[in-house]
Amino acid sequence: MSEANQRIKVSAGTLQALGIRKSRVDATSTTAYLLSEGECQNRCSFCAQATSSQAKANVLGRISWPEQDIQSIAAKIETAYQQKRVRRTCLQVVRNPEAKQYIEEVVGAITQQSTIPICVSADINSLDEIQDLLDMGVEKVSIALDAVNPKIFQSVKGGSLEHRLKLLTTAAQYFPNRMSTHLIVGLGETEQEMVEMIDRLLQKHITIALFAFTPIKGTALQFQPAPVIGHYRRVQIALYLLMNHKTQYEHLQFDTAGKIIDFGLTKHQIVEVLLDTSGKAFETTGCDDCNRPYYNEKPGKTLYNYPYALNVEQVKQAILDAEIIDVSDLKS
Repeated sequence: MSEANQRIKVSAGTLQALGIRKSRVDATSTTAYLLSEGECQNRCSFCAQATSSQAKANVLGRISWPEQDIQSIAAKIETAYQQKRVRRTCLQVVRNPEAKQYIEEVVGAITQQSTIPICVSADINSLDEIQDLLDMGVEKVSIALDAVNPKIFQSVKGGSLEHRLKLLTTAAQYFPNRMSTHLIVGLGETEQEMVEMIDRLLQKHITIALFAFTPIKGTALQFQPAPVIGHYRRVQIALYLLMNHKTQYEHLQFDTAGKIIDFGLTKHQIVEVLLDTSGKAFETTGCDDCNRPYYNEKPGKTLYNYPYALNVEQVKQAILDAEIIDVSDLKS
C-alpha cells in the first residue's frame, strides 16, 4: 500500500461511534462512514468534493471527515462490530485514476479483520466493475443517480441520466438485491418526477437512500435553498407506501405543478399506517443499519431524516409537516 493511500477520511460521527473521539450526541452512527482520499474529477454542483468546488476538502454533506490511518480504522471497525456499536461500513469513493486500487486496499484491510457488511459507492461504469467489487467481499454497490430529471442531471452532474439509469437497472437484474442508489430531493425536480423514479427503482428491487439537498458553502449550488419540509415529507411518505406495497404509483394523484395531492389512500389510512409503524417513513432510508446522523441538517433543527426511532409526538408533527391533513384529522 502506498504511503498516500495509508490514510482515509472518516466521518466525525463514525469517530465517535468507534470510540476514537468523544462528543455529546443524541444519535450515534450505526454505520461506519468512510471517504476515499484524493481529488474528485467529477463536477457535481452540489458536492464539496467536486473538482469545481471551493469548499473545504474534508467536507461531504454537512459532515466533516478527518483523516485517519486505514489499518487502525479497520481494527476499530471490527471491535465496534463485535460489540454491536456499528453494523455496516459504507465506503464512498471519489472519481480519480487511483480509485480502483484504493477500493481494493480499503476493502482488503477491512475484510482481513472483519465480516462486517460493506457498501461501496463509486463511479461505476460497467457490470464487470460491479462483479469485481462483489468478488472483493462487498455486499452492496451504489450507483448514485442523485438527480431524477434529465435536464437537471445534465446541469448538476453532467452526462446522461438514462445512461446511468440503464446501467443501474441492468446491474440490478444481474446482481439481484445487491444494488442501491442515492436520490436527492430539492434539485429542482417535481414531486411527481421524484416519485416516478422511486417507483421505477423499486420495481427493480434497487435500494434507495433518500437525501435532502443541502447547500454547502463553496459549491456551485451554495445559494440554492434546501427543500421545504412539506415537500420532503410527502416524498418520504410516497417512498414508504410504495416500498411497503401500501399503494401503487398509478393510484397517486398530482396537481399541475407535480405536487402530490392524493396517495391513493384515505387520510385515515395514511395516518394509521404512519402511526402504527412509529413514523418509519421519516427515518433515514438506504442500506440496512444506515442512519447518517445530521448529514442534511444541524442538531436542534428540523430533521429531514430521523437517525433514530421517532416518538409519537415527532410522528404526528412529521405528518402535519407533510401538509396532507390538518390537526383535526390527526386527532380523529
